Amino acid sequence: MDHDIVTTFVQDTIDELEQRNALDGAEYLRMMLECDGPDVDGAVALLITHGIVSHTWVERLAAINQEWMGLYDEDLAELREGLSGT
Repeated sequence: MDHDIVTTFVQDTIDELEQRNALDGAEYLRMMLECDGPDVDGAVALLITHGIVSHTWVERLAAINQEWMGLYDEDLAELREGLSGT
């Protein structure tokens, strides 16, 4: 399986967290990425927790979800809920 688009999503989340000085979250995602692969669920939770959710993030995850045939339906729904809560 090609994880490039998913890995990029998580890496961009790490970058965003680092810019906001949320280093614990960034380090957690980095560790997961190195050990288990990209953690989309963790990325979504941290985007919401740190108030980083935007239409751009939702659109990116929607494109990933479509490419992966609905694998990230629950994460996308959670991210959309996070967007409506901001």
